[in-house]
Amino acid sequence: MAFERPHLKCPFQLDPSGSVIEMVEQDTPEHVMSCEQVIVQCPVGFRNDRPEFGWPWPEMRNMPIDTDALKRALEEFEPRGKADVTEWFDTAVAAVQHLSVNVTVESQDKETDPTEALLDVVPEGYVYR
Repeated sequence: MAFERPHLKCPFQLDPSGSVIEMVEQDTPEHVMSCEQVIVQCPVGFRNDRPEFGWPWPEMRNMPIDTDALKRALEEFEPRGKADVTEWFDTAVAAVQHLSVNVTVESQDKETDPTEALLDVVPEGYVYR
């Protein structure tokens, strides 16, 4: 597929053949979702060019996790998507807390339904308390 304004898809992926890097077109719902995923996976201070980018990474922190900080980061750095952050505890292992981020992107075409996606917050999917 040819792109007019291509951007790398996040999370970074190869196509099924394993030889081409997946891309998304700029300003599409897929691009917004990709941008939201970058914010979710970036701890504050990780980027040298924008140290304020991201959110306070929850790994190895005491509970509760600051879900409001994640929501504020998503609103600040990618205002085109509407994020709903929820937290829940693992029923099998009480020391594990999960975060889910459901992002909705309104289509520019008012007759098209909004695009929704559930993002992975922490690559391992858990945080200890």
